Amino acid sequence: DLSNRTQWLSDEEEVARLAACTCNVAHYHSGYLGQSAAVMTMVASRRPLLINSAGLLRWLGRWAKEQRDFRGEVIPPQVYLDDDFERGVDTILSAIREGKEHRPEWLAREWAWSKRIEVLGAALGTLG
Repeated sequence: DLSNRTQWLSDEEEVARLAACTCNVAHYHSGYLGQSAAVMTMVASRRPLLINSAGLLRWLGRWAKEQRDFRGEVIPPQVYLDDDFERGVDTILSAIREGKEHRPEWLAREWAWSKRIEVLGAALGTLG
């Protein structure tokens, strides 16, 4: 029960809360400090994620289509991109009913802070 809370949720609690959702939505129309962290918390929940083409989310929009990693391996779509909120949610719900929803599994794994630190450490040859 979150109604009696007087403090912010921990990152782990917030990811667990978002993971209990059918889908998550980051449909921004302007940019504010912290929004990109909120989106990455939604990614970490590994639930279907709807975004729009707001400037802050442009980098994430490319993941609405199949991509290839540096080894040429196929990465399936990770997010849903739609500027029409209702249509986007309808698309996700239809995909869920068909058992074919996109989930940001690859993004959650490869773009996690721990992974970014590991990559940076390997590049610099100084971090664990």
